Parts: sequence; C-alpha cells; structure tokens
Amino acid sequence: MSLNKGLKEIELEEGVSRNILPVKQQPVRTTFCLSKEAHAAIKHVSKLYSINNIKVFEMIVPLFQELKKKDDSLSPNPEIREGIRKTYLINKSALLSIERAAKEEKVSRDSFVDFMALALKFFSDKRFSKEKSRYEKVLKKIINPFWEKAEKIEKRLKKELGKDDPLTSGFGIVIINIMNLVAAIEDNINEGTPIEKNFP
Repeated sequence: MSLNKGLKEIELEEGVSRNILPVKQQPVRTTFCLSKEAHAAIKHVSKLYSINNIKVFEMIVPLFQELKKKDDSLSPNPEIREGIRKTYLINKSALLSIERAAKEEKVSRDSFVDFMALALKFFSDKRFSKEKSRYEKVLKKIINPFWEKAEKIEKRLKKELGKDDPLTSGFGIVIINIMNLVAAIEDNINEGTPIEKNFP
C-alpha cells in the first residue's frame, strides 16, 4: 500500500497532537539513513509545532499505534531509496520504542522512521489545514467585526472622557490585544506559526 493512498483513507479523531509527548529524558545521538523527503518531513513538523527534533521522534510510535488501530494492514515500506545519513538527538526511550515497533513490523529501524516521518507530516499538514480553514472563518465572521466595534467604542470613549482618561487608556489595551490576536491568526494562516507562540 502506498503511503498517500493508505493514509488518505485514515481519519484520526484529534489529528496529530503534542499532548502525546512523554516526560523529558536525557537524549542520545543517533544516526538515521533516511530519504531526503523524510529528513525534510522531520524538519517541517518541528517547525510546524515549534518543537525540537527530539519531540518529533517521540511522536512517531504513538502515531503509528493510532494508525494501526484504524488500519491494521498499514505497514512501513521495506526499503529506502537513496538514503541520506544524518545524526539526530533522540530520547533513549523513544529510540527503543521505534526499534521495537520496527522489529514487530519486520522492517529496518530506518525504514520505519522514514515511513512514519512522512506519515507524521501528512497528518500534521492535514490538521493544520483544517485549523487554518476554521481560523479564516472565525477571523472574517467574528473577530474582525468585533475589532471594528471595539474601535468605534474607543472613539466614543475618547470623545466622552478624553484620550487621557484611565478608562479610555484601559480600553486602548483591549484594542492592542485584539490587534495582536489578529496578527497571530494571520501569521498562523499565512506562515503556519502556532497561535500559542504569540501568547506564551
């Protein structure tokens, strides 16, 4: 079964989530021989979630287990074409989990990681695409109209109380927060920047 054909038929209830990440551990250096696309997928997911590669590798086995629940016939590709060697930091427990899963699937460790890196990218993009569509709708139908009303209220407050009144100044902070929220949503839609990155 090809990667895209197999994955397109699988729906994950919550998509790919960072909540599946385990407790922080001491990482080890490990060299993987993966396809160019798999290396790029790891980098892509890391940027998408604003996490390091260690956490990306921690997402691999939980995602695979979830996929197997949905489609038990799904299996990693047995070989990697034109593999590129690259060393990553990875938690020991995540590495052991990957090796165990690869052994159960009767494929090499690197074949397993290659397949799952692409799967992780596929479902991450799917999740963010859905999120992007929802954010675009909310921005247009709810937040932008609210922003316009808030600006009108601010003008009325300045007229009634003066621009130096503490109530007017306090409401100005509300306007600034709305502006920051709009900018964060637009960054998410255009660049894929997580909303929470702007509101730690």
